[in-house]
Amino acid sequence: MLQTENFLKKNMSRHYQFESALSLTGSNADHRYKIKPSQEGAAVVSLYNKIASLAGAASAGSATTGVEDGISKAARDLWNSKGKSLVISGSNDVNVQVVVNAINALLGNYGTTINIDSHSNFRQGSDEKLAALIAEMQGGSVDVLFLNNVNPVYSYPDSEGFINALKKVPTVVSFAGSNDETSALAGYICPDHHYLESWNDAEPTKNVFSLAQPTIRPLFKTRQMQDSLIQWAGLPYNDYLAFIQGIWSKNMYGQQTGITSFEAFWTKSLQEGVFEIASSTGSPIPFNADINSAANAAVAGKSEGVELIIYEKTGLGNGAHANNPWLQELPDPISKVCWDNYFAMSPAFAEAQGYKQGNVIEVKTGKVAVKGPVYLQPGMADQTIAAALGYGRTNAGKAANNVGFNAYTLATLKNGAIHFYATGVYWKNGR
Repeated sequence: MLQTENFLKKNMSRHYQFESALSLTGSNADHRYKIKPSQEGAAVVSLYNKIASLAGAASAGSATTGVEDGISKAARDLWNSKGKSLVISGSNDVNVQVVVNAINALLGNYGTTINIDSHSNFRQGSDEKLAALIAEMQGGSVDVLFLNNVNPVYSYPDSEGFINALKKVPTVVSFAGSNDETSALAGYICPDHHYLESWNDAEPTKNVFSLAQPTIRPLFKTRQMQDSLIQWAGLPYNDYLAFIQGIWSKNMYGQQTGITSFEAFWTKSLQEGVFEIASSTGSPIPFNADINSAANAAVAGKSEGVELIIYEKTGLGNGAHANNPWLQELPDPISKVCWDNYFAMSPAFAEAQGYKQGNVIEVKTGKVAVKGPVYLQPGMADQTIAAALGYGRTNAGKAANNVGFNAYTLATLKNGAIHFYATGVYWKNGR
């Protein structure tokens, strides 16, 4: 998914979307263009070159996508709104992101619409570090593994590889609130409190600190994960609340003026739910990456065959809460389908393959093959199939077990990174 925003007026923007499957955002775009998943790199390189031409800068690499008219229009609108525009991409390819950064640098967006000094701290997970951990587990160098708020047996593409590595770890402790696919293989399960039963703090955005406090008493005989760690480590705190207060007293209290006691500061922060430290408004960041190398790598690996794109539905998301029947019965805002995932394809592509709505097909990427029904979805890119994550759970509960198929198994691993698309997809009639 590639998005470009052009802020023409203070309260009005023009939105361009280049995507493979029809998304809720794409359905609301001013201009939407269909590309195959493998063409995203070519799309951002082509956009960079057109903007570079307008800026009098050198081009990088060479790419065509079949939607050059749309890219040209987006480039002109972006250039006409330099410093008031934004280009983003959902790709997990570092090279694609480097080209996107170069585009925003050409447009002067750093320090205006992009503030690096006030960055988001969400989604800090690293595919490469997880791959390295699995390799260490497989090599027998991990003695104890703590698992909290993760379920890699279900959500990691190479689930079998993770399970085999997990068997090499002598002590595996899970803090999951339910006996999910990964917890079922742990040696010890120490159920964590629900977040509504817990004390917590967070820094969602740099220098913005938030507090969470319990709204109900624990319903079951659980213990907050942090309380367990405090007890096991022998730290001098009665509970996690005391630990948080100690951190806030040491690090946050001195960052403010006007309140003369920590107790008053704590009460005020708890009442407001957030404490913010003033930060800079952002400054231009020089672009120093090798744009030519990134552009050439971004357009490598072209595909002429059928491709698969994997996405999250608005309601069910990644499947962590799939056992909530309200989420299962929530109709997808695009397809209106509930209680299932499927292989979405354009009506024209389905007709060319001889498929009708509801036909079961088998889709294979690499060594993994799964079966699912065909759904005819207008707005899909040609020769592209889409499947939603969050389904195919086997140890979640009555509402989620064996509903749909697990699309995580169709994702691909490349250089330690997880890519939610696949090229060279093989499929056949599944009946």
